[in-house]
Amino acid sequence: MPNAPTVELAENLGRAHAALQAGDLATADTQMLAAADLCRRLQAAGLGVPDGELTALRELSESCGNSLARLAERLNASAIRNENHRRGITSYHATLLREVG
Repeated sequence: MPNAPTVELAENLGRAHAALQAGDLATADTQMLAAADLCRRLQAAGLGVPDGELTALRELSESCGNSLARLAERLNASAIRNENHRRGITSYHATLLREVG
């Protein structure tokens, strides 16, 4: 039977992963902070993750990391599009001012 803290950790990571997939950064952040806090408490208590559960937790953690990387790429692409749009508007505005002036 799984260790109760390990179940809690898996649930936190699962909720973080679902939130990342949905683009809900606030929920993902809350769940990842809760998972990190649980890991700190486990470490302080001298407890570890049972070997039989380590692989599943590692896979879930990697999945969260991959989702976070994809979300970061989407946010970065959006920021670049916004910057290009801003520069286009600024250039268009400057052209209009030159033509009027």
